[in-house]
Amino acid sequence: MIVRSALAALRLHQSPLARAAFALVAALLAACAPAPPASAPPPQSAGALPAGDPAARAAIDEAEREIAAAAGDCAHACEGVERIARASVALCKPRSLACDDAQQREHEARARVATFCDPCGDER
Repeated sequence: MIVRSALAALRLHQSPLARAAFALVAALLAACAPAPPASAPPPQSAGALPAGDPAARAAIDEAEREIAAAAGDCAHACEGVERIARASVALCKPRSLACDDAQQREHEARARVATFCDPCGDER
């Protein structure tokens, strides 16, 4: 309360020294304000997209490993691409934060497999 009274008194004076003192005190008070806890999630706006289905995101990771392990086996590689495509649909309907990433990963998987196999399934 005393600090607020002093700040109000400083605001009444228009001298450069009073304004500088006010700015210094205001900066010190702002620096001493408690910070929000680090573990608190960022606030979501009303129109924020959901993060997406964790199982679908995990399916993409697993399918990418399957493609890497296929080592030229087109049937297994294409199965991996199709799993990524299904997970991508799950993450994009309804649209989630993971949709763009899923679509990019599907595109990259199709391109990677196309280097050693004919195009897999339904190219989008």
